[in-house]
This record gives sequence, C-alpha cells and structure tokens, in this order.
Amino acid sequence: MFPNLIMDTAFEAHFLKKTVKFLPQLPSSRELLIQSDKLFRIATNQKYNGVKVLAGGSVKKMKKAIGRQADEMRKQARKVRQLSDKLFKECFCSQGSALTNAQYRAWREGFDLGVERSKQKMKQQMFTDVIAAAQKAKIPKLF
Repeated sequence: MFPNLIMDTAFEAHFLKKTVKFLPQLPSSRELLIQSDKLFRIATNQKYNGVKVLAGGSVKKMKKAIGRQADEMRKQARKVRQLSDKLFKECFCSQGSALTNAQYRAWREGFDLGVERSKQKMKQQMFTDVIAAAQKAKIPKLF
C-alpha cells in the first residue's frame, strides 16, 4: 500500500482522537473514539510488507490483501468522517450556536486545512529528524 496514504490516514485518525478529548463529553464522542482507533489500527496493520514475496510468496495474494486493506480503510474513514461531523454539530448545538449547513461546511474546510497543515509540518519534522540522526551517526548523504 502507498506509505503516504497509510501515514496520512493514521495521522488523521490520531489527530481526531486527540481533538475529541478536548471537546465536551457527548454520547457520540465515545463511538467516534472507538471508530478512529479502529481506523488507526487498519492503517497501521501491514500483513504484507514485501518480505513474504521475496521469500517466495504470491504476488497475486499480496495485491489482493493490499486491495482489501485499502477498501476497508476507505469504508472506515468514511464512517469516521460521518461520526466526526455528527459530533462537531452536536458540540455547536450544545453551546447554543447551531450552524447552518453552509456555515458548517466552511468551518469544516478550515478544520481540514488545519489538519493538512499539521500533517505537512509533522512530515517535515520527521524528515529533518532523520537527516539529523544520519549526520550524528556519520552516515553519508543519500541525496
């Protein structure tokens, strides 16, 4: 499976889980936490990492397993998105500021943009940390 897709999905599930903990405890928050944990597990579970194929495993079976994992991850991501929309709307209503659908879409776009920026910062920090560790260990530059 594509490493960027896995890392992005895992980050979004983790970020959402941390965000929910700051919100007031509502009935749908528990379900969202459970489902986001499940999404994180699906994204980070790699049954086939290429080693089995090198050891004589079936490429066809590996591709099928990766496809099944991708489908399951898409379904779970859709479920998590719907539950998070429900929770965020409940939070706005509980605070007495019910939003129209257009206002909520605008707010959600801003939220998603913030998640995307956080994801990019995390990737850049990881890249910087890897380079620093390689320099500290006196490993020659690859690029």
